[in-house]
Amino acid sequence: ISFSARLLRKSPGFTAVALFTLALGIGANTAVFSLINGLLLRPLPVPHADQLAVLRIDEGGPEPNYSFCTPYFRSLESRRDLFANVFAYNPDTLQVRGRSGNENIRGMLVSGQFFEALETPPLLGRYLTPEDDRRGGRPAGLAVVISERFWESWFHRAPDVVGRKLTIANTPFTVGGVMPKLFIGAEL
Repeated sequence: ISFSARLLRKSPGFTAVALFTLALGIGANTAVFSLINGLLLRPLPVPHADQLAVLRIDEGGPEPNYSFCTPYFRSLESRRDLFANVFAYNPDTLQVRGRSGNENIRGMLVSGQFFEALETPPLLGRYLTPEDDRRGGRPAGLAVVISERFWESWFHRAPDVVGRKLTIANTPFTVGGVMPKLFIGAEL
């Protein structure tokens, strides 16, 4: 060790390049591991995440198909002997009407058992239920659950947000609940 230290002191340029290269390599490895750990290795922040499964159809193509036609999905949903809960979700860009016109907002279309299966209680109000997951929704109409971030930016954390109207794709929805910031859905 002392011999190596003397050699590094004799050539400071080489020492600086070697230390810079080591620091860059360690930093890059740490960044890549953090990304892989966050996206692939760590489970979803919901109770019983180890019991969740994603279903797909392998049609022999280059990419598996994660989309199911509605009759097939409804038949899976009714099979209580196989699954405790079956839910569908589709990340999408939603056109939400605001004060200054329509805005494109990242959102998710979900089936009625989505929140129940992920077992995360809402911050305010309620989450969607299978009763909401039928044509026209409940007798009061269609319901929407918003994120805490959306509640802050669009409703300024108004405590009376539950029950307010929101127009998405020219269709009126009633805000049913607000999900906490920790809830990210079924995708990482």
